[in-house]
Amino acid sequence: MPPSPYQLKIHGGCRWCIYHRLKDLGICCHCRAYQPLDVTVDTPSQLLQIWSVTRQYTTAPDILKNWLEDCWQQQG
Repeated sequence: MPPSPYQLKIHGGCRWCIYHRLKDLGICCHCRAYQPLDVTVDTPSQLLQIWSVTRQYTTAPDILKNWLEDCWQQQG
């Protein structure tokens, strides 16, 4: 089965940050000026990495902080 290309509808400067981070992780993606970020997902783990990276850049910091605190409480 061929890889599945997806378009992430992410606007502004965070789109380029996400693009560079996904490239660092070895995930195939393309970002053209004034166009959505195109990402190819080959494995379930890549999908999880994409979700994690996009969440870092698109979620309000206080929500991320609360989520991290909840994770720490569940560990203890």
